[in-house]
Amino acid sequence: MKQTYYFLGLEDEHMVALAQILNDMEYQVVGWDYLLSMSMRKLLEGKGIKVETFRLDEIKHGDSIIVLEAYEQRAKELLSPLNKEVKWYNYHEFMSQWIPLYTSISIAGLQGKKTLARLMLQVLESFVPISYLLSESLAKGSKNCTYFIFEGCEEPKYIEAYQPDYLVITSMDGSQNSLFENKQAIKQTYLQMVKQVKKRVVACGDDTNTHVLLTAGPVLFYGFGLNNDLIAKNVVEAEGRLFFDVYLDKQFLDRFELGWCDKQAVLHVLAMIGIALLEGLDLVKLKGSIRSFSTIHV
Repeated sequence: MKQTYYFLGLEDEHMVALAQILNDMEYQVVGWDYLLSMSMRKLLEGKGIKVETFRLDEIKHGDSIIVLEAYEQRAKELLSPLNKEVKWYNYHEFMSQWIPLYTSISIAGLQGKKTLARLMLQVLESFVPISYLLSESLAKGSKNCTYFIFEGCEEPKYIEAYQPDYLVITSMDGSQNSLFENKQAIKQTYLQMVKQVKKRVVACGDDTNTHVLLTAGPVLFYGFGLNNDLIAKNVVEAEGRLFFDVYLDKQFLDRFELGWCDKQAVLHVLAMIGIALLEGLDLVKLKGSIRSFSTIHV
């Protein structure tokens, strides 16, 4: 019998995304309608996820309950009469156990991570089945998947729950960001994230703020600047497309083509190439997947 997961706190987009992933993987997923909006109920039911009024008699031995941190106390009150063995997780606890099941890629940064995430999803999915958790509208679970891609957690009190294989950082430039109080807070947060990484950090070296990451672990830097490990050169625009050469450690790697003209997108491609090289993916197939990616997916 498939595991059943009950969710409390489904107005949070990451909780909704996780529920979709588990549902896609054919687990039984049930949402409790405590403080759930009609729009969110409609979204969940449209995905085939049941939304029910809380009932203790429906919970069985061995079921699992995933709770948004803000509702932990409320959940304990609701479940206190329950005389059954169930597994209990808050969202970050569950993620800490889910991530190690796959080759995990965390995408973080203060600019551009959504577009990079979409590029990475399309490219990696052309190689193997993948799962991803980025938002309520960008989540998918695949049985027998190899890669799990997720938006990096930048909340200091929860970072230790996440130990990805790879961490991609697009930017640490907080000049247009209100999430952090100052540059020091940004620095400390990302250094903490780097210390959690199992294999490698891939970061945009054109943002000099990222150079401090070397104090916490090995980093593959990418960008246009000649001091990076992975460099794009000779960028040419022709007939609505971009062509550019990629160098790794000053050695020519290959010439790549991108389906629309946006130099910022070249940086995203470099990040994807960095992950592909670290994972030993086929370069010819990689070029084809990158070539077919376009603004339609952004």
